[in-house]
Amino acid sequence: STNSATIFGLGAGGQNATPSASTAYTTAVGTGALPALTTGTNAAALGFAALDVATSSGSNTAIGLCALGGANQNFCGGFTFPGTFGSYNTALGNSAGFNLGSGSYNVALGDSAAFNQRNGSSNISIGEYAGGGNSSYSANGTISIGDNAGTLLNNGADYNTLIGYHAGYNVG
Repeated sequence: STNSATIFGLGAGGQNATPSASTAYTTAVGTGALPALTTGTNAAALGFAALDVATSSGSNTAIGLCALGGANQNFCGGFTFPGTFGSYNTALGNSAGFNLGSGSYNVALGDSAAFNQRNGSSNISIGEYAGGGNSSYSANGTISIGDNAGTLLNNGADYNTLIGYHAGYNVG
């Protein structure tokens, strides 16, 4: 393509797969990876439905089944939140960062890490379900490390450091 995009997979890349695309320097590998991006650059999506709801964002990295995803509700967890997407987010793991909305500067490492972190920014979630909140919560500046650390965070659970198995369960 003429926009320096690398696309591989059924339904991958969306507008990026056309020579007239206004986005640039994106990589989409996997069925349904990065299908909706219309504005933004420097995105990398590897895995089924990775970064599938990002329409306007940049510099996001999603690796894993449904990582930083949210539109494929039947396969990825039952929720759908299409639309604007934050920037400078990194997710590695199946469903890591799933349902992230306009939040930016988040790191999610592990199966379902930061699941449902809707609009919060500057969060670090490491471990299975670490930093996973109640449906569509927003927290800022929270560090959750460990299996289920920070699970079921609620809105306003800002600036916490939660380390260890189930640390800070249901904080809010």
